Amino acid sequence: MTSARELLRAPLYGRWLAGRAVSWFGDTVMILALSIWVKSLTGSSSQAGVTLAFFMAPQLLAPLAGQLVDHIPRRVVLVAGNLLSAVTLVPLWWVHRPDQAWVIWAAAVGYGLSGVLLSSASMALQRSITPDEFLARAQGLQQTVGTSFQLLAPLVGAALFATHGGRGPTAVAITCFLAGAVLFASFPEPAEDDPSEQVGLWRQMTAGLEHIWRHKPLLDAMTAMLLVNCVAGLLEGAMYSVTDTFGRSAAWAGTIASAQGAGMVAGSLAASRVVERIGEIHSMTVGLSISAVLVLLAAATPTLWTYLAVVVAIGAFLPMVFVAAGTLQQRVTPNHLMGRVGTAMAPLFSLSSVGAMSVGAMLVDTVSFRQIHPLVTVGMAGSAVWLRLATRRRSHPGAPQPQDQSSRTTFAG
Repeated sequence: MTSARELLRAPLYGRWLAGRAVSWFGDTVMILALSIWVKSLTGSSSQAGVTLAFFMAPQLLAPLAGQLVDHIPRRVVLVAGNLLSAVTLVPLWWVHRPDQAWVIWAAAVGYGLSGVLLSSASMALQRSITPDEFLARAQGLQQTVGTSFQLLAPLVGAALFATHGGRGPTAVAITCFLAGAVLFASFPEPAEDDPSEQVGLWRQMTAGLEHIWRHKPLLDAMTAMLLVNCVAGLLEGAMYSVTDTFGRSAAWAGTIASAQGAGMVAGSLAASRVVERIGEIHSMTVGLSISAVLVLLAAATPTLWTYLAVVVAIGAFLPMVFVAAGTLQQRVTPNHLMGRVGTAMAPLFSLSSVGAMSVGAMLVDTVSFRQIHPLVTVGMAGSAVWLRLATRRRSHPGAPQPQDQSSRTTFAG
């Protein structure tokens, strides 16, 4: 079984993680600050809220980004993506009037677009430098770093905005992106065979979806993840019902989100050990099953403190699902398809997430979180059952055997 220390000693991985980390921090430090900036300029909560929509809109173009990543050296895409992010933020330096909110929205679109490029290219490059025996641990370490930044960086951005105005987080983000560009500019990308694709543009662009469709374990995993994504967004709106039920201010929603994030940080590296022992599909099934029970348990908690304790536990088991899905995707996907496979379902995930959050926001005005949580439990449990039945179907004596071993132990323990 591999360790995080062994992984960091792997050739090039430490350098990749350093470059990814600084650009990741720059990416997340501005997310909350942009909305706060619009709110402070216009006084409108709705205009502040739409800022996130502008940031997420480029997710619909993710398959195009995947096509680009698979046909241009990943190092070049990472350097260009970091520079694009930095340049996109420069006009914000002169924003100071309410009628300039459109500049922030334009920056959010460019910011989101460069984020899609950076995410796709960095994951593809990670796969090309990571030995198979380190894949699960790499996913766990990446989940740990990413969740930590998602917890801390927005708070840092908000604090900088409070003390230095919009220029504070903008300067930090630009510095991070420039540092990321420098780190990746000298990155020695491994030379690999790039099979020529003698097919039309449409076939090239849909090659990621075609690969997922043909690889049944991966298709089952992505289907389960999509179903979970559809119901998990309901919990976003439910947080405000929790604060109302227990007589707390809306600001406590941030505490709930932080509790789940803390659990995810703690559970990410442990999740990689589970994946190494029992395989990806079984890990997803176990993680979803336990999370479904915990979500239902949270609906019955009598106090906010017990609710927070259960939320920490939910956060600790969810990485088992994400790490397993990411490991399976990287393990069974050829390197020349990594960009397209990684972005193939991004529009569906983005739309389902926004839709679920919207439904959750509407439900919270009429029903309690105690009614919303069981809906999430049904979705998670349904995903676990789907994976279990799919595994049994593939392993049935009368059925053809899958080419991969994703439903059993994949590494020596």
